[in-house]
Amino acid sequence: MSPASSPRDAAPDARYGRFLRRETHRSRSAAEIVVLTVIALIAAYVGTEAVLAVLGAAPLLIAPSDLLAALVGVGELATGALIGIAVGTGLLALILLVLALAPGARARHTIADDRLAVVVDDGVIASALARSARTIARSRREDTSASIGRRTAVVSITPASGIGVDRDAVQKALDEELERIAPQPATRASVRIADSGRI
Repeated sequence: MSPASSPRDAAPDARYGRFLRRETHRSRSAAEIVVLTVIALIAAYVGTEAVLAVLGAAPLLIAPSDLLAALVGVGELATGALIGIAVGTGLLALILLVLALAPGARARHTIADDRLAVVVDDGVIASALARSARTIARSRREDTSASIGRRTAVVSITPASGIGVDRDAVQKALDEELERIAPQPATRASVRIADSGRI
């Protein structure tokens, strides 16, 4: 009689999916904390001013009635001041929108595996691509560099003077290396060869 599978073993893909997402994307907690703290401080200030106005005490900064009058009379401000307020508000809104909607991806890729959740730093993949390109191009380590983005990788080669570089052979080696690593999301590589060589 086989033992019943535990709930932990029932859905490893779901657990790994959550883990991989957490490791490949930035947390938005810091931005959320800042925004919520600012909102809480504004609400506390407005509430304090309202209570002071009801009690007939002097306001801390500005009475709610004066603040409301200033907001209603904002249309009477000079055009430059209105444009400045609009631009400032628009920039703040744009920053908050980008923080809310941007994927917040870290410089990491995942590799599919049946048993493990595998996360690879982009620097490791870039080093592997640079090594493959360096081997085919017969270039030195300092003459070959690689950078990798979410879906693209660029390998730059500065050939030694008098030694030609076969672009197609380097491209084939990069494609084979990426096929072997199989990073997710899938990444395409391109080769840049400098016009002038180095002694």
